[in-house]
Amino acid sequence: MTKRFIAIGCCCLASLLLLFGTAMSLDYETVTQKWSKTQNFAEEGNALELTATLFSPEYVNAVSLKEAEKNLWTKDEVEQYKYSILKVSRMDEYIPIEMSFNIIGSPLHTAPFDRHVELWINGKSYKAAEYDPRLNFKIEDSRNGMVYFPRYDEDGNDLLENANQIKLRVKPAISHALKGNTAEFVWSVDDMQGSLLEQLEGEAARKFEYDRLLKRLKNLNQKKEDIRDEMEKVETEIATIENRLSELK
Repeated sequence: MTKRFIAIGCCCLASLLLLFGTAMSLDYETVTQKWSKTQNFAEEGNALELTATLFSPEYVNAVSLKEAEKNLWTKDEVEQYKYSILKVSRMDEYIPIEMSFNIIGSPLHTAPFDRHVELWINGKSYKAAEYDPRLNFKIEDSRNGMVYFPRYDEDGNDLLENANQIKLRVKPAISHALKGNTAEFVWSVDDMQGSLLEQLEGEAARKFEYDRLLKRLKNLNQKKEDIRDEMEKVETEIATIENRLSELK
């Protein structure tokens, strides 16, 4: 009887693990389809498969959990991996999009790469602030790289705060396969608004926010020093002018 209960228990446990794994797989697929989009183009022997992945807290979390499931990671290992993605994505400073190219036919000549892509937010277009320099080299088969668009305007306001969606446009000059048409990728960004700590729990997010604040503090202290130096120059010039005025009297 005991052996029978043990066998039944093992079967139930196996079933639960299978269901849990299936649920995680389905959830991962749902999340990746939401943030990673692929389009295919072909014209006169030239074919291009173009994938654009917007890095969001939800996407980072899903990828981290998927890798943890595959590699049987501990919680600390998951957080370390998540932190490494956050460092690469730099989503505290930019709107990060990974672009992947798979081509058949004529190679792509994309330098300078930033002339081929633009991000539209609330009716205004933005050029890439930075991008993987490898995207400037001739692409003959496949390549992927990160493209970083501005996250904040000139006054420091978050561009995603009042945006419902954003649109990545890839201009037709990038490949004959586009047939002169612009490729467009659209994402809803309601889930990307607010503090990163509000969207992505865990040690990785706290460490990333800590590093961001340290960097911000360093920049502010440097700005403070620059202002102090400028003030000293101004005060010296004022004193010089006042002395000269006294002499002229």
